[in-house]
Amino acid sequence: MVGRLDTVIIGSGITGITCARLLHDAGVSVRVVDKGRGIGGRIATRRAIVCGHEIGFDHGAQYFSPRDLAFLKSLVTAGAVNWNEHDERERLVGTSSMSAIPRMLAQGLPISQQVEVKRLSWEDSYWLFESADERFSAERLILTVPAPQALQLLGDADLLTRDLQTV
Repeated sequence: MVGRLDTVIIGSGITGITCARLLHDAGVSVRVVDKGRGIGGRIATRRAIVCGHEIGFDHGAQYFSPRDLAFLKSLVTAGAVNWNEHDERERLVGTSSMSAIPRMLAQGLPISQQVEVKRLSWEDSYWLFESADERFSAERLILTVPAPQALQLLGDADLLTRDLQTV
């Protein structure tokens, strides 16, 4: 069993990555796990071959409007977004693609992709996670996955089940 972490986040979409970034920067030990191949969730860039040429296109969010000036400055400084200060709509797009944003936020974070949590349980004072290859534990759990996936992970015994079923 891996040592106990402060927090495990299930889901490497923009919410999971942003949460992990804030916790990590505050000195909290955190690990992000996701069953998918890449980070970003609904902020994804797909590739396709068209007439013998590879093209990329944003699949999901095509722009966003940040409300936090410090966050905006960090994205611009890192070169992750294009921003026209004269655009009254205040819409930002990723520099090469929208997936540039979660990739920039994820730099230096402990993220495990293609790890499907098979079992999740509360054991006295910590969460126990089991995947096909490992077991690990954490004091806190943050689920950023859609409600149906959260229900599968938590099962019938969790106090949140009734609330999740209404989502």
